[in-house]
Amino acid sequence: MPLLSNPRNELYAQFRAAGHSPTEAAELAGFAPNSAKKNAKRIDSNNGVQSRIAELCTLAQTIPTVSAWLNRNYVLQSLKNVFDRAMEKDKLGDAIRALELIGKELGMFIERRDVTIWDGDVSKLDDRQLATLTKQLEVLAFGEDEARVRDERRKALSLEGPVVELPPVKDENEGAPAPFAGV
Repeated sequence: MPLLSNPRNELYAQFRAAGHSPTEAAELAGFAPNSAKKNAKRIDSNNGVQSRIAELCTLAQTIPTVSAWLNRNYVLQSLKNVFDRAMEKDKLGDAIRALELIGKELGMFIERRDVTIWDGDVSKLDDRQLATLTKQLEVLAFGEDEARVRDERRKALSLEGPVVELPPVKDENEGAPAPFAGV
């Protein structure tokens, strides 16, 4: 039996033959999650789809292992065929979905973020980052007890000389305490 004429139905049949539940197969074939169950029921009632699933399952049993048959190259080639047929029939939604699945399999769609990795050198931190790091280290060392944190700061600074208590100063831009406020 050749590929099914409806690209989504073909994908659905392939995913069902691979062992996915009807709802999972419908979602993987490109149906919205909120309508996948309904569409799976509708597609399952199609005799052509049932025959294709049976054919794919039989084919899988005739080959020593399913992974030899349903491997990455087969899936990618099938998706390419689905894309080609969808384009011929001017079904752009199905074509885009096939391309999306191909791109995901090839690792082309990676969530990109502007991430700066800190190398541990505190001299490279700006004032806000240094204040955040200091606060986190104080919480780790002394817990949430602000009075204890203040006392420990005073003890540490008294080793250097007299300590002058200043009221906390707020940073106008960030709303966070200035780096050495309250010391």
